[in-house]
Amino acid sequence: MNYETVEGLYSMCNRIDPALEEIEAYIKNHRMSDEEVTFAAIKLLSEYSFESENFEWQNGRKPEQNELVSSAFEALFDLFNRCGLDPNLVVYENENY
Repeated sequence: MNYETVEGLYSMCNRIDPALEEIEAYIKNHRMSDEEVTFAAIKLLSEYSFESENFEWQNGRKPEQNELVSSAFEALFDLFNRCGLDPNLVVYENENY
């Protein structure tokens, strides 16, 4: 697994308004494996699973749709599914990732 490529994909997706066409091109150009795509997805979910709740707690209000990275997750994960996301992949905690 190429962790630099996974990190690059994560960085592209770690935005409020990710460029889906560029992300898809990145996955294809780097010939990312299903496992690599899945690792980037796991990292995003791990980081942003409670984003809405955290935002509300910190700001005292519900977030607007365009204020959260996770707002784009539906479209992003549709893309990941088309590009090899493996929802059945078993991942064991690794100190390197």
